[in-house]
Amino acid sequence: MGDTTPEKEKGHLRQQLDAQRDVLVARSDAITMPDGRMRNADVDPLARQRPGEIETWLLDTSTGTRLYESIWFFRHVAEILSEDPIRNWFDVEFLNESGVVLQDDARSRDFQQYCEELSAPDVVQTGLLHEASYGDGLVVAGVSGRGGKKSAQPTSPLLPEQVGEILYLVAKPRDGQFKDIVLDTDILSATYGLPKQFKISKTVAGQQGGGTSDDILVDASRCLHFQTRPRVASKWGLPVYVPLWAVIQLITNLEWSAGQIAFNMATRVVKSDEMVGDLEQRMEFAQSYEAEVNTLSSVIIGKDESLGTA
Repeated sequence: MGDTTPEKEKGHLRQQLDAQRDVLVARSDAITMPDGRMRNADVDPLARQRPGEIETWLLDTSTGTRLYESIWFFRHVAEILSEDPIRNWFDVEFLNESGVVLQDDARSRDFQQYCEELSAPDVVQTGLLHEASYGDGLVVAGVSGRGGKKSAQPTSPLLPEQVGEILYLVAKPRDGQFKDIVLDTDILSATYGLPKQFKISKTVAGQQGGGTSDDILVDASRCLHFQTRPRVASKWGLPVYVPLWAVIQLITNLEWSAGQIAFNMATRVVKSDEMVGDLEQRMEFAQSYEAEVNTLSSVIIGKDESLGTA
């Protein structure tokens, strides 16, 4: 038996199939409704959403400073990420010839005291805090030479036989002091692809820098570099607030909205016969009332006036 489907119906079905195929080819990146229609990107914001787009200003180092200092949620997250790794710090143990740990060894106690004198836990925590805020944290060590000898230049690798004493540990934030990362590009090197040097400013917080003449390259052997969220196409790490930005916006907006609701609930509306004069008379009455009632959440209106919220 042949196909008994009316030609008119065949044409209608063919038109639907062709139209559906054309739409899917033309808008393969859009959202398809259950009936095959595409969402209109001009009127539906969901159809215009694209994952993974990062605003360039979110990667700016000054933005990281402002967000940390002004938004409690981000500050809380950054402090947790910096406090947890160093909460218990660490111990250095020495073994005897049999491989047994020496208990209450004087050298272990000296090491802990050395760390306390350098404020090492606090400085490392600050470096981790910078890592959360900017994507990278850097702690630089000042080293004196052994036996009164001068240490190697900051740009040179630091060898164990050169180390006499660690004079200081200081964290350098990316917002003005930690300038650049110089990667090892020698494919035959054991550290190929890793940081080789760090460009920093010799100024400290609160001081005015001297421009590029104030910059110095420090060898990686003299630094502790923190980067727990590396990026694919950048030598810099990813600030923690970038993937959290949508959450931060939501919480901040909810906090503001809750404050507005509480303010409206606490607002007193007073109708008075006194509100028949000019603006100056109203202001005098309102000031007198607020002074007596001790409130900043009052609205004074006339007896025949009304006040509402949309």
